Amino acid sequence: MEKSSTHPLYALVTQKLARAREQAGFTMRELADRLEREHSFVWRIETGERRVDLLELVWVCRACEVDPVAFISELAEQLATAIDADTTKSKRGRGRRSGVQPADAAARAPRKTKKPGP
Repeated sequence: MEKSSTHPLYALVTQKLARAREQAGFTMRELADRLEREHSFVWRIETGERRVDLLELVWVCRACEVDPVAFISELAEQLATAIDADTTKSKRGRGRRSGVQPADAAARAPRKTKKPGP
């Protein structure tokens, strides 16, 4: 399993956070000041360089004057829709789900080689 912060779907999280900040009318620096953090904190989260945990997500929502429950609910719905669409596409044979490869026991098992007979 790949890290969630490097998964393509994590961009939905960072984009939604950036939109919340912009709709609140804050610059990255202003939001960082409201959070009492260094200004690069917000930049690193929005660019995906830094992963945001659930508690920090709630703090960012509140600093942007956004209801954290509504934010998380909408985000979960968007993620579920994207995952379902990706899964459906994989079942139709148009590609694999986000780089996840099926486990192939035969490919992983050591191959037995025959020793030359006497």
